[in-house]
Amino acid sequence: MASYAKDPRCIAMAEAVVPLLRHACPEGAGGYDGSYQVNLDDEEAVGLGGVELIRAAMRKAARQLGWKVTTIGLIGTRFGTMVAVQDTREVPEEYRPVVDAAMERRMSAAVARVSGEHSEAPPPSPTSSSGLRTPRRGPRADLPSPAPNSTSCTAPSCAASSPPTWARSRKALRADIPFVQQRLNDWMDAPSRAEATDEQLRDAIIQAAAWLADPETYYTYVTPQAIEPGGLPAPVHTKPAPADSSCSLCAAPVAAGELIGRMPRPRQPFVAMAWLCAHCLFDRRAKPRLADVVLRVFHHAFSGSSTVPLNTAEVQVLSEALARVPAETANVQEACDALDQGIDGNAPVMLLSERLALAAVAALQAAEAATDAHGVTILTAVAEHLSQWGHDPQGLDKKDFADVVLWRQAVLANTEIPTVLSERGGPFWV
Repeated sequence: MASYAKDPRCIAMAEAVVPLLRHACPEGAGGYDGSYQVNLDDEEAVGLGGVELIRAAMRKAARQLGWKVTTIGLIGTRFGTMVAVQDTREVPEEYRPVVDAAMERRMSAAVARVSGEHSEAPPPSPTSSSGLRTPRRGPRADLPSPAPNSTSCTAPSCAASSPPTWARSRKALRADIPFVQQRLNDWMDAPSRAEATDEQLRDAIIQAAAWLADPETYYTYVTPQAIEPGGLPAPVHTKPAPADSSCSLCAAPVAAGELIGRMPRPRQPFVAMAWLCAHCLFDRRAKPRLADVVLRVFHHAFSGSSTVPLNTAEVQVLSEALARVPAETANVQEACDALDQGIDGNAPVMLLSERLALAAVAALQAAEAATDAHGVTILTAVAEHLSQWGHDPQGLDKKDFADVVLWRQAVLANTEIPTVLSERGGPFWV
């Protein structure tokens, strides 16, 4: 790994960060228990020298203050680039009351925000990160936790309880605080506590209590079980829909009160999906509809993949749909033969080439093979966007984009007549 110790950018950034780190420590705590987080747009982070340089600068600044340092740096998260630093020194007993009181104040502020009692809440710690030129986002994401034996959280009961300190949380979860904070932010789908809605804060407080009550649930969240071939990962967060909406993947309507959820953050180049319907959370691979298979083709092609992985159920659905297409249609017979080989092979997953997958979608659209209104909507939109990527009606030059995924995202976003897919973006890990 490159050393940034003598890099002028690192030195200058560290000098700017020192007062921010000093200010992040609780007043009267002797400089202990400090932590600082900054969220940046990925492009902004690159412009500042990259995540490792920023991380090195924060580490250098923290050591100037005598901190025992742990840092984390993540790129490509749903909120861009996140870098955090924490002082992991054991807090001396003489400063422990001050640190605990500061934690209680932060918890009171969060609970008051959830309950709407803003006027009674003490102001949160300053969140300006001007030293890194990111005034839009706060540096800290510390969302305090209710008492470990809590199973639910209402504003009065939370306010009356004595919250655990971060040291107790760290001991219970056996994890450094910035990591726990980031997991909570990700779980409630917010870049930081300061930018969370009241509903997100309420959810996060309850979840923090659940993790402390049963640390095994935290470990399960951090290290989920391996996905069975052809299967789906477990959702990271489920709840009743607070209002009528639609699925962020398949666009099916979702009524208030129906189950919705979010999936784990995917690897690049895939982007995170918002709230999904129950079918897309649990059944879209085991009990696929034609729309599910077509969306799978769309998003894998979107990502630049040369193949589309299909499980046995998906192969069967696509094969049955192609049976309704005239046999003389170009490439259809070849696609059917490939699917038959996949069925006969009885493997949990087969890889259909992108060429045959796109030909299958085009043939299904031409033959109007979708049998329900929702399927027609999805198939029409997928066929339209795949065609746009083929002839680029907006005239966007690929040379102006770093990779083909960014170009396809731009083509999708600039669609003349928006579709249910252009409104959702992608590519999604489906």
